[in-house]
This record gives sequence, C-alpha cells and structure tokens, in this order.
Amino acid sequence: MFFKFRKGTSIVEVVVSIALMALLLLWSWNLYFNVSKNSVVTSDMEIATHLASDRTEYLKTLSKSDIDLIATSSITAFPPPYDSYGYKYVVPPTVNGSPNPEDNGKVYLKYIEVEIYSLNDTTKPLISVWCNYLRKDSDGSNAGL
Repeated sequence: MFFKFRKGTSIVEVVVSIALMALLLLWSWNLYFNVSKNSVVTSDMEIATHLASDRTEYLKTLSKSDIDLIATSSITAFPPPYDSYGYKYVVPPTVNGSPNPEDNGKVYLKYIEVEIYSLNDTTKPLISVWCNYLRKDSDGSNAGL
C-alpha cells in the first residue's frame, strides 16, 4: 500500500474549520448580549426595589392627615441620580373606622400601592409594592403596622 502523504490542507478542511469558528463566534455573541441584557434588567430591579423601599419608608413617617391627602398620582420622577426612574401612588377605596378595643376608639386603615417605573418605558411598572397604614383616629399616631 502506497500512501502518498500530502502537505497542506484541502479546501474542504478550510471550509469546515471556518464554519466551526463561525458557529462558536455566533454562540459567544448571543451569550454576551443575553448576559448584558439580563444584567441591565437585574440592575433596574435592584434600583426599583431600593426606590420602592424609600417611598414606603417616607409614607411611614406621615401622619393620618398627611396620608389622607395622598391620592392616585401621575408618574413623578425621582431626583438625581435616579432621575431615569419615577414613582406613582395608587390609592384604592379605603376602610375607615374599624374598632380598636385597646384604644377605645377607632383606627384608620389606608392601602397605598407604590409603583416604580423606568421613565424609558412607562407602560408597566418595574415593581409594585402594596403598603398598609394603620393609624389611630384620636391622635394620628402609628397603630402598629
């Protein structure tokens, strides 16, 4: 058996190797863009969670009369550096005057939904948090929620 060893590569081998390299390149390109897109979404959710917590902590500090003034609002932008995000309060009908046996009076319960939006897309909120505020009718102080 006489085999002739040749030097170099054939055109078929070159085409196959280029096709394999192209597949690897497309796979890595797709992976890169999926990871970068997911990191942006994760970053937005982290910032939105922080901002929602900030809004709920602010609402906790309000008295009964201040909470009474909160109504469903339009989207309001946060100050810098979060000026690409906004928040909106959604206030459904409230439940007032539930008896509180310990206070010999009434308590005031109000539900407020805090929605955080990216100002680039205000069609749906990034995060929505329901808050329950229970205040004493007598002096407006926090009743424990």
